[in-house]
Amino acid sequence: MPAVNTLRGQLAVTGVAAISLLALTAILVRDVLVGAEQRIVAEAEQQCATAAAELARQYRERMAFREDADLEALPLEAQDLSLKALTATVLRSYDGLQGGFVLSGRILGKAGTSGGIELPPLSASETSFLLSPQGNGANRTDDGADILVSAAAPDDAGPIRAWALKRLPNVNNAVPSQRTWLLGGLALSALLGFGALLSISLHLRGGVENLHQGLERLESDLSYRLPTGSGDLGTLAEAINKMASSRDALEQHVRQQERLAALGRVVGGVAHEIRNPLNSLRLTLELLARRARRQEGETEPIDAAVSEVDRLDGILTRLLAFGRPGADERARQKLEPAIRRAVGMGEERATRKNVRINMDLKNANECEAEVDASQIEQVLLNLLLNAVEASPEDSVIDVAIRNKAQNVEIDVADRGSGMDSAVREKIFDLYFTTKDTGSGLGLAVSREIARRHGGDLSLESEPGRTVFRVTLPASTKEHS
Repeated sequence: MPAVNTLRGQLAVTGVAAISLLALTAILVRDVLVGAEQRIVAEAEQQCATAAAELARQYRERMAFREDADLEALPLEAQDLSLKALTATVLRSYDGLQGGFVLSGRILGKAGTSGGIELPPLSASETSFLLSPQGNGANRTDDGADILVSAAAPDDAGPIRAWALKRLPNVNNAVPSQRTWLLGGLALSALLGFGALLSISLHLRGGVENLHQGLERLESDLSYRLPTGSGDLGTLAEAINKMASSRDALEQHVRQQERLAALGRVVGGVAHEIRNPLNSLRLTLELLARRARRQEGETEPIDAAVSEVDRLDGILTRLLAFGRPGADERARQKLEPAIRRAVGMGEERATRKNVRINMDLKNANECEAEVDASQIEQVLLNLLLNAVEASPEDSVIDVAIRNKAQNVEIDVADRGSGMDSAVREKIFDLYFTTKDTGSGLGLAVSREIARRHGGDLSLESEPGRTVFRVTLPASTKEHS
């Protein structure tokens, strides 16, 4: 799979780059730490050299004003006391330094403070270091914990030598300890980063493979849905499932439209063929009515027959309009008259079954829509006749109208046994019917009419109650 191979390669390159970056960071940190140690030692060396030079200069100036310049002629205690006063005076400006002089293999005049507190006596290693010929530079203590930095300034006039010393505690050990912890942390970070990359790689590889297999299956089976999970891949799978559902619904809608278009053509042809004999029938009935009037006979049955012929002609007109989309005559109007006419036409069949139709029209005056009243009347009549067939005897059918949001809703509710989920899913399909003598056209045509008006026909059903709801865009006062 090219996508997986490309993804694996990209993750490998990213992992190598991450590890290389961490290694480079470790090297840079190490160099910084080592450089910091060297800088501290260099600064201490410079400080000691300056202090030793100052001690030597002050000693020369003092000797220049003394008549007895021979210091070695004085007693040892006097020598030490005299030089210690000089050292203490000079080192006041150098905190943390010790200083003094070396004369004839002896250390004299040692003094020094740190934070105003006199420094402890020199250790054996410090004394040995100062008395050695290489008394300049840095050296470790015996235990290796500290670094000793010293500088000596020989006196040009004699054997005396000024010195200054600074102890750098724990520098030699502290820096490697910090470096060890830091490098260990970096190594752990690199390991965790590599593990995270490996985990991401495996997760993405498995996820992409699942998506690829799911898409291949979707090509042949639109009812299949990809397994979803957490994370971005789960969100992507959900999006693909949603797209598949939309595609499935769209294909069903297209098939429904194709069937309705075919039905419209058939209905138009049939209605046209029926209209001609129907017109002949009406002319014949009108002729019989005129003859009956001349003979003063009863014409009411003939007038009733003519009325039924006219009603059939109206139905044919609506069927022809259904077969020719856009042929309806819409106008902004109240929907109450269409509801009352539909109830009036369905009331006879309801009465024969002892079913009462209850109309809740208290909000009817506020409900207006731009519709073809005859088509809406046809939809409502079809819903009422279905409700009568589904209703048990001595029950009630409720018809109600109301404004909701920007729509007008008309409900036709019966007290029948309701529909199961299998029937609900197919109830609006063309040619689907649960009646022995049904054609499966009524609800499909009714919903198509509602949708042509910019609305819809929906269903809510449960045991003991089924509601068909016609939704139409409401006409507001602003549109007048």
